[in-house]
Amino acid sequence: MEELYSREKARLGRVFEVTEELDEANRVATAELGARDDWYVQHMQLFEQLTRPSRPATR
Repeated sequence: MEELYSREKARLGRVFEVTEELDEANRVATAELGARDDWYVQHMQLFEQLTRPSRPATR
């Protein structure tokens, strides 16, 4: 019985390790996607500004 308990305890410990690794990877991926979204929005705004028809200068 003690052996079974030790084995299951080890398995559960490994499950928690994998869960923590996945959680950290998810946090990193979320941050990277947020940065990419910000980059995309900034560049699309710049593109829109560059493609707007320019107004003729008035005197």
